[in-house]
Amino acid sequence: MAPAPQNRTFGPGEPLAGDRAAGDVTSRERMGWRYRLTALAILSERILPALLPAAGLVGFFLLLGWTGAFEVLEPGWRMALTLALLVGFVWLLRPLPGVRLPDSSAIERRLDRTSAGFPRPLATLSDQLAGKQDSFSAALWSVHRQRAERASAALRTETADVKLREKDHYALRAAMLMALLAAAFVAGDQRVSRIAQAFDWSTPRIAPPPPRLDAWIDPPAYTGRPPIFLSGNTGTQPDEIIRAPVGATLSVRSTMPRLEGKEPAAAKIDLSHGAGLEIPKEAGDAAPGDRSRIGVTLTKRVIRADSIVKVLRDGRDVAQYRLAVIPDLPPKVTLSEIRSEPASAERQTPGGVRVNFTLEDDYGIAKADLIIERVAGGPKARTLFPVPSASVPLRLGAGEVAIPTEDHPWAGEEVRIRLRIEDDLGQAAESETKSVTLPQRPFTQGVARALVEQRRALNFSPDDLAGVRLAFDGLLYEPERFTPKVGDFIALDMIRAGLRTARTDDRLREITEQIYELALYLENGDMTDAEKRLREAEARLREALEREASPEEIKKLTEDLRRAMDQFLREFAERALRDQDRNAQDRSPINPDRMLTQRDLADMLRKIEEMARSGNMAEAQRLLNELKQVLENLRSARRQDVDPRMRELGQQLEELDRLQREQRDLRDRTFQEGQQRRGQQGQQRQQQGQQGQRGQQRGQQQQRGQNGEQSLQEQQQALRDRLKQLRERLQQRGMQESEGFGEAEQGMGDAESQLGQGSPGEATEGQQRALDGLGKAGEGMAQELQRQMGQGEGEGEGMGEPGGMQRGRAENRTDPLGRRPGSGQGDGNNPDKLNEGHETDGRGGTKGTIGERADGVLRELRRRLGEFERPRDELEYLERLLRQR
Repeated sequence: MAPAPQNRTFGPGEPLAGDRAAGDVTSRERMGWRYRLTALAILSERILPALLPAAGLVGFFLLLGWTGAFEVLEPGWRMALTLALLVGFVWLLRPLPGVRLPDSSAIERRLDRTSAGFPRPLATLSDQLAGKQDSFSAALWSVHRQRAERASAALRTETADVKLREKDHYALRAAMLMALLAAAFVAGDQRVSRIAQAFDWSTPRIAPPPPRLDAWIDPPAYTGRPPIFLSGNTGTQPDEIIRAPVGATLSVRSTMPRLEGKEPAAAKIDLSHGAGLEIPKEAGDAAPGDRSRIGVTLTKRVIRADSIVKVLRDGRDVAQYRLAVIPDLPPKVTLSEIRSEPASAERQTPGGVRVNFTLEDDYGIAKADLIIERVAGGPKARTLFPVPSASVPLRLGAGEVAIPTEDHPWAGEEVRIRLRIEDDLGQAAESETKSVTLPQRPFTQGVARALVEQRRALNFSPDDLAGVRLAFDGLLYEPERFTPKVGDFIALDMIRAGLRTARTDDRLREITEQIYELALYLENGDMTDAEKRLREAEARLREALEREASPEEIKKLTEDLRRAMDQFLREFAERALRDQDRNAQDRSPINPDRMLTQRDLADMLRKIEEMARSGNMAEAQRLLNELKQVLENLRSARRQDVDPRMRELGQQLEELDRLQREQRDLRDRTFQEGQQRRGQQGQQRQQQGQQGQRGQQRGQQQQRGQNGEQSLQEQQQALRDRLKQLRERLQQRGMQESEGFGEAEQGMGDAESQLGQGSPGEATEGQQRALDGLGKAGEGMAQELQRQMGQGEGEGEGMGEPGGMQRGRAENRTDPLGRRPGSGQGDGNNPDKLNEGHETDGRGGTKGTIGERADGVLRELRRRLGEFERPRDELEYLERLLRQR
């Protein structure tokens, strides 16, 4: 068993065992690295403020060296500056000897400042117990020291507070640091040598570097070649032959270095060469006064042939280059084939000419022109429209260009075609010339073919319109034969009137376009090209289904029909968008349940193909019939999507025209009946002695005459009733009733009464008045229709025609029955009408065309034939003349 500890007492003045030693260990060794770091922090706070001015002077010295200041100074000035900096450096180190090293008490005080709870722990460990040392005091002192030791273990090191802000109020130290970094970057790998230059007091200053010489060749852009450098690490060898394309630009540039902040003078550069180089059009030297080009001389030459170039600077030969030119060969063009192609429904392309050619060149083609010349008439003959053209692709090798011509005014003309090409150097080449007839759209309708011919004649002979005018007079000679429809007659008559008043080429071009539009309408009706292709594709597929063609052929024909249908629907949609705001109030709402989308039509085509592939041709044909019906409904909807007022007015005008024709026919038959009645009455007066047989015969003839008169009366009454219905329809639709309706109805009523009384001779007078009234009514309705179509007199100037030209057209216009506006006469009932619209020759004759004069003669014959008071022989003669025409 260990013995119990004995209590020790410490007398006064007797230190506790190990007190001083324990304190020393705690202050120096026990604190360890914290003690040493604190000492270093105190030392830096004392020494750095003393070294700051000297450090700034060292930075200034490095800045001078790295920027090359010592290199431009003479040795004497270089030595003086270096020594001055050294003296200043030593003088600025004066405060350094007065710096004292930190002692232990200063270190302990710095550490004691970091104590959080126990005050001055290191100082406490260094203290000694004073006074009487009894056991209680010793124990208390021991506890106090233990607390101090624990507090000293938590002490930390404070960072040094140099207080540079008190020495450097403007933070010049940061500016010095940034300047040193920039100077070190500029000096690069010469940092050490430039500093060593400050201590070289014997070598003279460095001479300025020679001007920099740069030379290069820029090939033309069209060659696609890279630049050729003639100097520097990537330049060519001195004796090397430099090959460059013709037209390349040689550039030589001399750059003087900038020294001592002075603007360098430009070195004079001259090029010595032969005739193979030429000065470019633009100036090649640096512009004087251009601050961005100070000290720079740039000289350029264009290389045209082989040459030796010497570069002279200030009269001395500094470089020489041997140039060899790569020639630019002239281009070649070959016209391999020209073929005419009709319009294709499969490809959905218009008819035209397809030109195949081949282009050859060492670099490329800059320009290509397709030259088309007319065979007849020569190249200088004037035409209204230029030749058809198309852009020629410039890529090398085989090429092809399509020229659509079927709708062009030159269609059907024999032409010569050749190609002319040109490269970037301006070298040109032409192909051989080949002849071809430009394809034109086929026309089967007679009047349409005639219109197309007159369109070509108008295009190629714009200065000689007599033949074209005569042709239109012929087309209008017999309206019942050539243009039975009123609208067609009006369109032809308007074109003829335009030809008479046209004075400019622009107006003739408008008329030429109107002629072709009318020809297309007469040929196709209101069916567009897309509809024609759709019908053709549909017919081909139907024919293939009927003969049970192969699945591959049916698939191909189905694809053709799909493309044609897509084009038709696209055209239909575009037209609907253009007309969506037109007559919106007249459109009935659409039932969504009855709408078909393009996907529905595509599904029908897919089912047709599937049925044909499976061999069910009957079902495929049934689906094709359904598709045809859907498309027909679309066509009908498109045709009906016009202005209802114009459509109604056109229908009423057609009805009025039919009434007028039937009334004229009834008048002629009434006239013949009257003639027969007169002949029978003469025979009866000569045979009055023969009572029996003659009375029986007269009774039978009177009975037949009464039956015939009753038939004529019923027909006249039917015409009158139709006229009343027409007037009522016009009034119900709010259309203004044209002049002449009342006169026509009154004339029909008088004729009906005379026929009922058995007087056909007097009835013809009322029928003639009815014809005159119908003519006036038709004239007014035709003018109203033209006005709504934008062709009336009130819109003449708005269409680009001068007022005088529009009035001329109105004066020369005739209605569908051969009458001119404002005449108020039917069938040429005015003798003076024969000279209307024609110039006189001074002798009472007319200068009108043959057709115009013949038309006037016929009208006069009809007028005189309607005057029944004339002698019978004269009337029979006039009737024979009309039958012989």
